Amino acid sequence: MKTELISEIEKVIEKLPKRKRKLAIFLTQKWQEVPLISIQEIAKRAGVSTATVTRLARELNFEGFQEFKNHLKEEIRERLSPVEKFKLVKENLKGRRSLVKVAEQDIKNINKLLNSIDEDTFTKVIEEIENAKRVFTFGLGISSIFSRMFAYLLNQVEKEAHSLDEGDAPVEEKITSIDKKDILVVSSFPPYSRYTLEIANLARDLGIKIIGITDNKFAPISNFSNLVLVVPSENILYTNSVSAFSVLINSIVTEIAWKKKDKLTETVQQKDRILKKFYY
Repeated sequence: MKTELISEIEKVIEKLPKRKRKLAIFLTQKWQEVPLISIQEIAKRAGVSTATVTRLARELNFEGFQEFKNHLKEEIRERLSPVEKFKLVKENLKGRRSLVKVAEQDIKNINKLLNSIDEDTFTKVIEEIENAKRVFTFGLGISSIFSRMFAYLLNQVEKEAHSLDEGDAPVEEKITSIDKKDILVVSSFPPYSRYTLEIANLARDLGIKIIGITDNKFAPISNFSNLVLVVPSENILYTNSVSAFSVLINSIVTEIAWKKKDKLTETVQQKDRILKKFYY
């Protein structure tokens, strides 16, 4: 099942000049790979210049290739079922090849995070977490794993944190115990859960500050968040990659820990003395 954008390109292929036609043929044949590779690699594999790639993207009414790629990626996410996405994985991705391919994609995600993270927003997020009385986290699906991971790490540096999706009480009941001195961190990655947005909406109505962590600045959770951190999560499979998210939350926790390293050093030493009694 091809996307609408690729179908539109197929309609105009015959009208394009030679080089652009060559590029268009490549795009329609390898469209499932395009969101995962750079403009340089596309140009090389299609046998054209990067300028030709940019010009074709603009002729298709995009500002440039990056906007074209983002649009295609969103169409793939919206239109293809998990099964269809899984079928796109190449058969030769096995053994060390799969290790290398997945590692390369995760490295791209981390580099994209480093190049795109907004310094001011990042600093404000750390300040909000530091100043909050308590931190609550929430997410569903893989975002639930992110949520619990973040809460765990914050507790390790003596910042009281709780994951709302743990325990027996409904989340909407728990959220009423959050006050305005606390902060709620909501992770929301494709497929975006409606329930997550309902919880965020409830929290906003209660006057609770919300930090959204998502894969796209236009993601639905952005409409309910005071601050938004964008984390690339592209993956070879139909799931979201966790690598860039792990880097982000580790960096937040590390900075919080660094600011109170003297106190934490004493705590760690005390924990070490206790744990030595129970571990080899």
